[in-house]
Amino acid sequence: MAKKSKNNFSEEELRQKIREELEREHQSRVSTSRSETDRVLAELEQKNEINQSELIENYLQQQVEDEVYSSYPEFIRCENHLNEIRWFTAHELSDEYEFYPVVETWWDRLKSRLSRAEKIFVPDTPEIRSLMAEYREEIRLDAENRAAESRRMGRDTKSAPTDAQEKKIYEEELDRFYQGKKGYQKYRNHLGEIRWLTAAEVEKEEESLEEVITTRQIIARYALWLGAALLLLLAGWFTASRFEVIAPKGFVVISLNEPRAQLYIDHNLAAGFQPGQTYQLTSGEHLISLLLPGYKSVPAEQKISLAENDTVRLSFRLEAETLSNAGLVLIESDLPEARVFTDGNFRGYVKDNHKLILAEGGYTITLEEPGYDISPASRFVEIHAGDTLQISFGSAARQKRTGIRTSQTVINTGLIEVHSSVPGAEIYLDGKLTGLKSDYVMQRIPFGQHVIRLEKEGYKVYPLERVIRLSEDQKQVRLDFTLTSTLRRIELSTQPVAGKIFINNKELGQGRVIASLPLGEHTVRFGMVEYYEAPEEQKIVITDHSAENLQFTYRSSFSTRFKPAGVAPNPTLGSINTGYILEGLNFKNSVEYGPEIQQNKILNEAVWLLGFAFQYRNPPGKDALTLSFQVPDNLNLQGDIHLKLWIYSTAQNYPLAIKGKSYYQVYINGVKFREEVLPGHDQSQAGENVFDSFIINNVLRRGSNRILISTTDQTTAHLILWKAVVE
Repeated sequence: MAKKSKNNFSEEELRQKIREELEREHQSRVSTSRSETDRVLAELEQKNEINQSELIENYLQQQVEDEVYSSYPEFIRCENHLNEIRWFTAHELSDEYEFYPVVETWWDRLKSRLSRAEKIFVPDTPEIRSLMAEYREEIRLDAENRAAESRRMGRDTKSAPTDAQEKKIYEEELDRFYQGKKGYQKYRNHLGEIRWLTAAEVEKEEESLEEVITTRQIIARYALWLGAALLLLLAGWFTASRFEVIAPKGFVVISLNEPRAQLYIDHNLAAGFQPGQTYQLTSGEHLISLLLPGYKSVPAEQKISLAENDTVRLSFRLEAETLSNAGLVLIESDLPEARVFTDGNFRGYVKDNHKLILAEGGYTITLEEPGYDISPASRFVEIHAGDTLQISFGSAARQKRTGIRTSQTVINTGLIEVHSSVPGAEIYLDGKLTGLKSDYVMQRIPFGQHVIRLEKEGYKVYPLERVIRLSEDQKQVRLDFTLTSTLRRIELSTQPVAGKIFINNKELGQGRVIASLPLGEHTVRFGMVEYYEAPEEQKIVITDHSAENLQFTYRSSFSTRFKPAGVAPNPTLGSINTGYILEGLNFKNSVEYGPEIQQNKILNEAVWLLGFAFQYRNPPGKDALTLSFQVPDNLNLQGDIHLKLWIYSTAQNYPLAIKGKSYYQVYINGVKFREEVLPGHDQSQAGENVFDSFIINNVLRRGSNRILISTTDQTTAHLILWKAVVE
């Protein structure tokens, strides 16, 4: 009588049922495997090596996440090519493009147990414990909710027996059935589920699998490896003790104008090089480069073919680079030994040449280091004269192969490489923002049609979008986008003074500003500056071909007017003194002796009448007046400043003068500016637009100034002076 289990079922019947089901399944798999073996093997591709990148930024939070999520069987530890760790349920992982499961072998777990040293020191303080508690509670709530949702979704799809006893019986029958089948091996997935698969089936599996190895198999394998290692060691010793292989050598002699330069052979630094002396290297083809930071090598490099015992002579010239009509590119990388290339030309190692002086133009800069993946693979920069650009490269050591058997292809998924002429553009997949930026390789994209587009603020993208189709025949696609800036670098300046500059009612600076403006129309206005008239508000249109420098002019509004009635517009900034001079510039201030003030009938205003100071003395003296005023500090003395005199000759001759002449002279700041000047008009022509004008900025100075106007020794007729203006 068949025994009954505690769940009241016949164990023998269950085992018989399982064996029959396994037999049917096995026959189906064998049939399918035979018909598809050739096709599957032909389609296998070398798997893409998964990049790792930066270390975990928040150590404490990651520790708590590992602690909490690992306690739930529903969660799977995953990582992406940047080595970022995330925990997903199986249902969440099915919709994930970037992250994939991580499975540790028994050897990895053993090593982690033996090595308990903390890589990051965390002090044991109340604050740290409180922070850990907060993280733990927050993550625990998240884990419970997501695990409950995963269990709910999996109730209808779970096919394996859930009862512990049934599961045990199922696994026993599974092992008994396949142990005798040729070509099958036992594997365990990340959930601990046991499966028996052929090698071809393993290659087609999407999830990571760990081969289950018995203790006996482990001992046998270690014995085999140890024996092979001993044989290799003995073979090496035997060969080395009897043969000495000497590679054929040749010589190179390099002429150079700069002895500090370093020699690079096949992009590797060569030690012990001296210009003009023979340098030994193995025969064959080599690339020879001479580099020195701040210098340009001509030629950039030379390729030689060196025969045994041959001597090749080369010549290089190093030319100093300057920042004139050039820009500076600063390279940041955590790999000081990485090789730097600009447009494919070798520029040395990062540690020696992280500052590149490049002439104006566009360049593609790449870094290379064996055993590392550089992210991004390259950067495109556009250099303008005087620019200083800083670019960064990340790196990740390539993963070493472990004992984990992982699938080398992913069924019904492919890769999309997205590249752009300007890195850092947002990537949209089928209308959804992915959170990824160009340049980037998107993995595990399902077969079918997809729409890719890029967006980057301040740039136009061409084409607007790309439509591609992934399939069995096309599992990898590369897309290139061209980004053109919608901003144009414009320099705006004011002269001769520094005025505030507003663009679209936003103040950008004073005097000179450099702005990146979107293409299109913009409004420019200017702030007020004392003694100047601001340029009028105006529209500017920015196009791809707009001028890079726009200059705007403030017009001087400085003006000081002198009349018998006084000084205008600001009486406190000027003064008038009347008097006389006997000789030279010895001016005597006097109200009684000096120019008379009369009412002129033609002008209907008061004027100064200039003539004798003392009619009956010898010398008789000359009428004079001084005009004192202040020149502001911000006035542009390089521009034209005028002295305008409304001065006219008269027919009032001196006594005994047969023919009268009305001469006058002008001194400015003690310098004889004009002497024996005849007025350009007589008093019958007097009017607002009738005056003598002189440019005087070359004799002015900032601060206090004085102008002396008087008659001369040759004057024989009176003059009238209505007003004087400095502007």
